[in-house]
Amino acid sequence: MNMMARDTSTGNLRKLFHYLAVNDTRRKADLILGFGVFDMRVPDHCAFLYRSGYAPLILFTGGFGAGTGPLEEPEAVVFRQRALRAGVPEYSVLIEPLSTNTLENVLNSRALLADREIPHNRIILVAQPHRQRRVWLTCRRWIPGARLINNPPPSEYEREVSLFGGSEAFHASMIGEVERIVKYGKSGDIERKALPRWTESLLVDCSDGSFHTDARSEGL
Repeated sequence: MNMMARDTSTGNLRKLFHYLAVNDTRRKADLILGFGVFDMRVPDHCAFLYRSGYAPLILFTGGFGAGTGPLEEPEAVVFRQRALRAGVPEYSVLIEPLSTNTLENVLNSRALLADREIPHNRIILVAQPHRQRRVWLTCRRWIPGARLINNPPPSEYEREVSLFGGSEAFHASMIGEVERIVKYGKSGDIERKALPRWTESLLVDCSDGSFHTDARSEGL
């Protein structure tokens, strides 16, 4: 699917960001699952949640993938080092350093937890903010029995624009997330969810000027 932005007003872009950066009320859980990327806000927020008593264990997942950026070691290894420097004890940090994408993050983490018989009835999910919804939908598909609590690092649209080096790059990244939510929902890699109807004013199929998702839009 080839999509581009049609409506570029700041208000609508901010609305899309907050839709993607789904966030729940913080609750105590069995563990914190941090998804690897170049963004050090993820391990920092996981460490904060641990120190605040929300869970007794952190599992970082990620090897080398599209979001690794300049990291020279697997994402999970770098995240673990960062968390230890932030005061999290070694015995409270596990890593899964082989995954190359979000689906592998979830499947490999699920296998690790099962192999070690680690309880995971309640999991706090921590991902880069605009990636959070897709991470959540992937976990809903492959860890269906768990209570999933979304809690990405605190952020706002303007901060993300700055992190990505400008609105054009960040907007493209958000559009990419919407594309993946549609594509992977159709393929069964994530839980299939209809997009909110208002996204039709933001996205347009480049080929013929119409919006196609292969999923009925929600009236949200």
